[in-house]
Amino acid sequence: MDISSESSAASAAMPTASRLPSNYSDPSKEIKSAVRQGLDNEVISFDMATGKVSIGSQEITTISKQDRGNVTDALTQFIQTSKNGKEVLANIEKQLNDLAKA
Repeated sequence: MDISSESSAASAAMPTASRLPSNYSDPSKEIKSAVRQGLDNEVISFDMATGKVSIGSQEITTISKQDRGNVTDALTQFIQTSKNGKEVLANIEKQLNDLAKA
């Protein structure tokens, strides 16, 4: 069997950005970006042992053990689904903006 035809067949089955509609955008992309920046700039703190996530002294959620491997995705999902998710995101973005101005 030809290896090149095997890899091209495999890549044909996998979705790529070029196959997505031109107007497609991941609705969670901006949230993930804010979460990642918040973690990187220590606006959001995460305790791996307990799974507790805090902004400042305020604990916002606890991430389950199975989700601790990908904190960014777990927090993005929390923000998208929790009642106060928009407020949490606004708080993260405000603190990041304040850091950028400093």
